[in-house]
Amino acid sequence: MLTLLALILPLLLAPRVDLAAAGGAGSPPRAQVAPAQPATHVLRFVMNGGGTTADRGALAGGAPTVLGTLADHEIAQWRPGLSASAVKVHARAEFECLLGDEDGDGDFWDDPFGDIDAIGLRRYGPPIGRLSVDHLLLSSQDAVLGGFDPLSTDLTGAVDGTIFAVRRGADGGPQVDRFLTEAQIVHAIGQHDDFVSDGVDVDAFAQDATGNIFLSFRHDEQVNGTLLHDDGVVCLPEAGLGYSTTLDVKSVVTGSAVIVLDRSRVNALVGNATLTSVSGNPINSLIDLQALEIDPGGGSFAPVQAIPGQPAAPNLFFTGQAVGPAVLTTADGGRVATLNGALLGTPDLNGSALGLHPALSSGTSADLNGLLVLPFQPPPLCVDAVQGEVDLHAPDGPPPLRWRVGNASPFAPLLLLVDVVVPASGGSAPSQPAPFTAFYPDLFALTPVFIWPALADATGRLAVDLPVGALPPTGVLVVLQVADTAHRELSPPAAIWCP
Repeated sequence: MLTLLALILPLLLAPRVDLAAAGGAGSPPRAQVAPAQPATHVLRFVMNGGGTTADRGALAGGAPTVLGTLADHEIAQWRPGLSASAVKVHARAEFECLLGDEDGDGDFWDDPFGDIDAIGLRRYGPPIGRLSVDHLLLSSQDAVLGGFDPLSTDLTGAVDGTIFAVRRGADGGPQVDRFLTEAQIVHAIGQHDDFVSDGVDVDAFAQDATGNIFLSFRHDEQVNGTLLHDDGVVCLPEAGLGYSTTLDVKSVVTGSAVIVLDRSRVNALVGNATLTSVSGNPINSLIDLQALEIDPGGGSFAPVQAIPGQPAAPNLFFTGQAVGPAVLTTADGGRVATLNGALLGTPDLNGSALGLHPALSSGTSADLNGLLVLPFQPPPLCVDAVQGEVDLHAPDGPPPLRWRVGNASPFAPLLLLVDVVVPASGGSAPSQPAPFTAFYPDLFALTPVFIWPALADATGRLAVDLPVGALPPTGVLVVLQVADTAHRELSPPAAIWCP
């Protein structure tokens, strides 16, 4: 079956346009943008506690789907001023399939991250074209892939203070690539003496083009003897960092971190943004800063402590508890941020400013956990599981296995690849490099049980329901990947666990 797949898919996914013209080497081809169209950006973000996209992920006919619901371990994309709704781009089912039973407890629908606390990119290097999940830098609430005592030099995973990327390893299973470890951060902020009983939990992350790294923490922390509250921002200057050839941090200078924003400065920025609570009272403080990004509008501000070698810090997007689904900037002494000329928030914290359902994602409770600004790129194919774990022995009979596909071309011919895997405890769905040119680099549907065509609807979505009568009785992962033959794109995998 894999031989047949290797023969069919290259014909369906072969590039039709020049890659460099479509977004850089290694990027999949897309329709080229007319030269007269102004440059635009997209915002990727993570909700804290969950949210709902503006159109609720409706398929043709108006039925809501899981694509419209955003959990705190999923990533959405929004094109301010130019899109009707935020869309899901990295679903829980993708991470579940990639990481599998990462804690070895026999459960393959395991919520491996807890929350995604921060998202970012390696900005210190050449620009990346189209992004797949292995480009993203993450920090998570929970340890992943066996992450343990950050003092160890033999880390096999990541802990809550580490910034890392997740990708398919050489053995076909998941691998964590650590960009910046918790131990390095602790040494940079001068806490190494008491680190065994302390540590840090990274809540927000951004890196500028010169290699400076900006962080905020979940809890108050001492930074070289000065208390930094959880709504402050610290900089790890490029001058105190040693980068590897892969642009990961390989060394830090102890005590090199500086505080660029403290509580009083952040509160002043928030107050100047003139936001109001649901009761109409002005918001003058930030309970916990939870997301950072470099403001693409440029400009700078004077930091609390000077960054070695530069007189100012780049303007930052930031958000957190108390300001709901609104993104602020340090520009102009503090205001609501703009992207593509559109405001990323309203004074009354209406969620529609981020492409969210205004009645379900507004107010101070619908805040954000991560921010990432990118040059415009169409959202990648997304496949999510309606119910990630299905009991094949339910009293009334097993329900169908249900996936929802989003972000395809309207009315695109799709090729559905469904595989059944009997995973080993502590492992994941096996994979290999895709034997053809496609956006997503890895093939998880290695020996597809089913290969059949389908058409996306007018919004680029598809409902996939699979009866379970032919499946083995228990203990299997059912994996779905989708090929969009119009975009020449292979989706990330999505798995449903049948224990």
